Amino acid sequence: APASSGDAVVAVFSKVAAASVGGVITACSMTPFDVVTRRMQTPAAATTARRALAHIVRTEGALALWRGLVPTVVMQVPANALYFTVYGTLKERLERTAAEPTYVPLVAGPPGRPD
Repeated sequence: APASSGDAVVAVFSKVAAASVGGVITACSMTPFDVVTRRMQTPAAATTARRALAHIVRTEGALALWRGLVPTVVMQVPANALYFTVYGTLKERLERTAAEPTYVPLVAGPPGRPD
């Protein structure tokens, strides 16, 4: 049976919500690695990631590992929501009509990426 427009709205909202939550989780978990990596690229940097991590925590506190989280979330949430919504919707439509479904993910992926 064909889906109603209400079902379609819920499906799109679910994709946007899931992609947004995924973007926040990714940003929260990866920002400390980005902070350590950026600090290691400075001229007076520690020689290992472990030393850089220890130095940041000792001198600035553990919360310094999440410095820059807000701009990252502001960028990632809309980008993830757009990408996964476009990808999921296009993939579903192509799978219904494609003669060769093997290539559907390859075709559906690029249109959602604005960069």
